[in-house]
Amino acid sequence: RRGFFDFQQFSVVPVTQVAIFTDIKPLFPAKASNYLLVNNHMNTQTKPILKLLVANRGEIAIRILRAAEEMGIATVAIYSEDDLNSLHTLKGSESVSLKGTGPEAYLNIEQIIDIAKESGCDAIHPGYGFLSENATFARRCVEEGISFVGPDAKILALLGDKTQARSLAENCNIPVLPGLAGPVTPDQVKGFFHSLGE
Repeated sequence: RRGFFDFQQFSVVPVTQVAIFTDIKPLFPAKASNYLLVNNHMNTQTKPILKLLVANRGEIAIRILRAAEEMGIATVAIYSEDDLNSLHTLKGSESVSLKGTGPEAYLNIEQIIDIAKESGCDAIHPGYGFLSENATFARRCVEEGISFVGPDAKILALLGDKTQARSLAENCNIPVLPGLAGPVTPDQVKGFFHSLGE
């Protein structure tokens, strides 16, 4: 039986047709910066990214903005009111201020999508943290005709739920650590710990 990853389901395609990723060179041989593996069964159309909004800040944003620049892709950096002087604001082709301060500003899905549309972006890269694992954000991007650089919303929803993700792993014969599924009582927890032995 095949495992969860069936490499016959994948093809090598130009990275500009899929997404922007950083630091992939150690994972691939020559021309690693130009090609990636993509799932042949993903229900998506690959197309070049023309303008990318980076929905993050700091070093994360800088690395993505730099990679996009090297690939000739125009970029938009966003920043909260208290990040006005952050270095990443200088690294995009243009920078746009968010309303609000702190992490909350970078979690405002509708505001970020509005900025992307007003700036003429055809893709959004969430970086990691913030909205990178938010299924609603990925879904809203697609609804607005904007490419989300990351997993499909259905995948994010599935793997974002630890119980569902564990069930998926078990169904794919992937070993998982012992655990309890669903809500438990204190007595059930004690019983579980005792079942593990010393």
